Amino acid sequence: MGTMHAFSALVRANLRMHWRDKQAVFWSLAFPIMFMLLLGAAFGNLGNVDLKVAIVDEDHSSESAALDHALRDVDALSVSHPRTREGAVAALEDGKYDIVLVVPAGYGQALANYHPGNATNGTNTTFQPVQLPLFLNGAKLDSAVPASNVVGQVIGGVNQRATNGVQLVSVQQTKVQSRDLKFIDYLAPGIMAMAVMNSGMFGFTLFVVDARSKGILKRLKATPIHPALILGSRVILGLVVSAIQAAIILVVAILLFGLTVVGSAVLLSLVLAVGALTFLSLGFLVSSISRSADSAEALINVIGMPMIFLGDVFIPIDLMPVQVQVVGKLMPLTYFTRGLRTIMIDGGDLAALVPNLGVLAILGIVIFIIAVRTFRWD
Repeated sequence: MGTMHAFSALVRANLRMHWRDKQAVFWSLAFPIMFMLLLGAAFGNLGNVDLKVAIVDEDHSSESAALDHALRDVDALSVSHPRTREGAVAALEDGKYDIVLVVPAGYGQALANYHPGNATNGTNTTFQPVQLPLFLNGAKLDSAVPASNVVGQVIGGVNQRATNGVQLVSVQQTKVQSRDLKFIDYLAPGIMAMAVMNSGMFGFTLFVVDARSKGILKRLKATPIHPALILGSRVILGLVVSAIQAAIILVVAILLFGLTVVGSAVLLSLVLAVGALTFLSLGFLVSSISRSADSAEALINVIGMPMIFLGDVFIPIDLMPVQVQVVGKLMPLTYFTRGLRTIMIDGGDLAALVPNLGVLAILGIVIFIIAVRTFRWD
């Protein structure tokens, strides 16, 4: 009972010290809000720059490859190649694509077997026309319709070259209802992850380094209070600040920019807790190896700045060079950001979280073990 009373007193004391430090409050709360407001105002309602087209090749012929090449040559199209029709349509429903074009088996054979002598009055009397299923994103018709028009023009060129204008190949359009994802839906989880990272690293590191330089840690160690309670109270403070940061960022993004969160609040809290603990551990490690506040701040920037740019916060690392992707996938912020997006955008369950949350937790445990082994009280 006495231990819990001492621990709760330490937590309360740390909370009071934090709120009295105006600079700490600014960097932990006001700065993320300003960041959200600026980026949200600039990019929150940004529409698609490229028309996102998914091509599912079920034919695997030279003719289907030629069609794929022709579509990839169109500058306005950003072409992807999902493996299955079902997976592509599911991704379309999640808002990933504007349209999905399926090239069915038999497409190449139909083109190869067509002969001009089989056409009468502009129609093919021997072969059935080949229909390519085309799925449109019903929530993004402003981009899906132009994309389908471009595909139609390319297929018209195929008909012209192969049949001299006979409509052997056509598309069968189906509208699929999906979420209308905005850039703010992608941006908000990244800003939330970045804010939690900065708060955890800066808050914990600078407190420990400052307390060590003033001899406070050494004196605290000599008290009857267990050292773990002293550091544990700072961890509680970090979790409280992270929760407040996340709540404020969510409220601002929802009220001002129309952010939509589709996942479980419980799972979102779980990801935030694991992420906050991971970066508190990283701050613990930095404080363990830093000799002064200046060296600690420099080391935090060396670690934190690359993560902001390579941690899937603003730019998907899948769009970066392979070598850069390798570096990005070594960073805990990548898995933290992806975990938040799995909940907030995809509405994923615990099983969907396991890959990112598992790696994040493992990284956090490894960092914490190293920090404990290198920690100094004086």
